[in-house]
Amino acid sequence: PNLDSDGHAHSGRHWHGLEAPRHLVLFNEPVLRQALQHAGFGSVRRLPSQVREHFAIARASHAMAQGLSPQQASARLPFGLLLAVWFMAVRAWLNPKRREFLYVAAFR
Repeated sequence: PNLDSDGHAHSGRHWHGLEAPRHLVLFNEPVLRQALQHAGFGSVRRLPSQVREHFAIARASHAMAQGLSPQQASARLPFGLLLAVWFMAVRAWLNPKRREFLYVAAFR
């Protein structure tokens, strides 16, 4: 999960990326790069993500905001939220630091 994502900014404490105990430490891209370099990785390359991730996280986060478990998420988002998620996905495409998940390849 990416702490700098628009989904985190939008959903706050209901953001599905905060799912403890699976994610004990959360990063944004600069901190992840710094941690990898500190661990001895010299080359860190960003990998692509997929637009559908924004919708999956939004559905789970919306369910959590309604007091449901992420597994109880509806397949459909309310229209206003659907538009917001499309906007977030476009912003993440234009600025990868805003995407929901961080994918990197690190080499020693």
